[in-house]
Amino acid sequence: MKKLQKGQGMVEFALSLVILIGIVAGMIDIAPAIFNVYTAKQMSARGARAAAIYTPDGFRNCRNDAINAIGNPWLMSATWEVTISPNCDANPFSTIPTGQDVRVDVRVDYTRLFWRGGAGVWTFYLPTVDQAR
Repeated sequence: MKKLQKGQGMVEFALSLVILIGIVAGMIDIAPAIFNVYTAKQMSARGARAAAIYTPDGFRNCRNDAINAIGNPWLMSATWEVTISPNCDANPFSTIPTGQDVRVDVRVDYTRLFWRGGAGVWTFYLPTVDQAR
């Protein structure tokens, strides 16, 4: 009778170990994705704010100010790209009318770390809209 109880404990341990490994593997993929989304949202907000408060001086331009405000952040296992609304152009003498929206979109392509089968890349679009001042 005691041998059956030992075998039962091993089976229960094996079943619970499979569930535990699944949870840990999910956390390994989800935690960097959350970090990347938070970082990209901050990037988008900084770029939109810089474009919204841009004032022309003949040297800098709205597009470069927004890109410089975003910087070059490090994302975990991901690539990113920025799209800035067309009213924020590269002319150092142009301005955005007060109250007009400036939109900065950041697209992040996150490559999963653990489970790469199927849809191995998750794509997040993080837009921010600010009004020119």
